Amino acid sequence: MNEELKKLKELKERLESPLNEASKEKMEDKAKEIVSNLMLNYVITKGGKEYEIIETEFYYYSPSHQDITVYDRDMDSGRFFFHQSGLDITFKSQIERINEKIDSQKSAFGGILIRALRQMDGKTFILGPINCVNHLWDNFNALEEPSVSEYPYLRPNSIGNIECITAEKRHYPIDDAKKADKVKSLNAKFDKEVGKIEDLNKWLECKYRFVRNDIKPDEKSLKKYNRKPYPCPKTWIKS
Repeated sequence: MNEELKKLKELKERLESPLNEASKEKMEDKAKEIVSNLMLNYVITKGGKEYEIIETEFYYYSPSHQDITVYDRDMDSGRFFFHQSGLDITFKSQIERINEKIDSQKSAFGGILIRALRQMDGKTFILGPINCVNHLWDNFNALEEPSVSEYPYLRPNSIGNIECITAEKRHYPIDDAKKADKVKSLNAKFDKEVGKIEDLNKWLECKYRFVRNDIKPDEKSLKKYNRKPYPCPKTWIKS
């Protein structure tokens, strides 16, 4: 096995490992370790160009980490998962159901949301999760089977160390007046209630947003990114 395949196998194994940390503080450390490994040791390749992952968010649900903000998915590790908020690189799922509802005590799922990229030329920034989706999946042959180069994929490429990563609270825009309805809708997919408004607030306080602090997008990109609904990280707007 060559070195590149070995590193991809190591990444897949990391994304498969159970993340059963009951302590919020321990899970924040574990999340940073896992996500930093992805951001600092792999790039996304598409159409002959390579992109650094410079901003992400960590999402994971398990019986000991009942973060109801996570989109459910039943997938293997290391997959691209599309949802209404963007694109995840998946952890290995384990979904059990009771009368078509997710078994809250036997299921686990989650992924790493890609929020921002920088082309390896150091000049081109793609900021915002939907913009990342649109950029990576923008152009495919409709009349014949697409070539491999048209698909984005991860490739090992070491960039820095964990000190290059700053942790912040995730960006989850929701008005207080709408939280009760949101919690109700999030609970609806489970076999029983797993969270209240105070639980939602707790998860939104977790430092599960990870940002490269050794780079800063240009002011034009930042100004565009800082418009709602995708304000840029505090790390990039500090003086």
